[in-house]
Amino acid sequence: MNKNGPVIVAMLGAYKKAPRVIQRLIAGAYKLSPGQLANDIPINLRVGEGFTLPHAVGIVIDADTTIGDRVSILQNVTIGKRAPGEAAPTLCDGVAIGAGAVIIGDITLGEGCAVGANAVVTKSVPPGYVAVGVPAVNRPRQS
Repeated sequence: MNKNGPVIVAMLGAYKKAPRVIQRLIAGAYKLSPGQLANDIPINLRVGEGFTLPHAVGIVIDADTTIGDRVSILQNVTIGKRAPGEAAPTLCDGVAIGAGAVIIGDITLGEGCAVGANAVVTKSVPPGYVAVGVPAVNRPRQS
């Protein structure tokens, strides 16, 4: 049973008494539950304006992460700490993160930088640079 299972079970009493349309809506919500989409995005996450998740599947973000304005994160991205007690990453304005990237540690992704698909970023990325590879290497962004 996924982590929303107990909530659904608690709703069964109301579910059985609800009209058929409401029953179908509840069943549909269960099918699209976070357990199946596998996202872990905390409700208290500090996020700027224009934050987008074009393909919101498999995204894990630590609650202490700070995300600036106009940040875009694709699918299967992990952003978090290396160890308990360490600070989480900071994503400045205009950052773009490719699919499958891992961003860990007390690092800063500078304004307008990008992270390539499947890159593992463990060091800060200067503004306007691109981080690519495993482990990620910072390269100047080409116009």
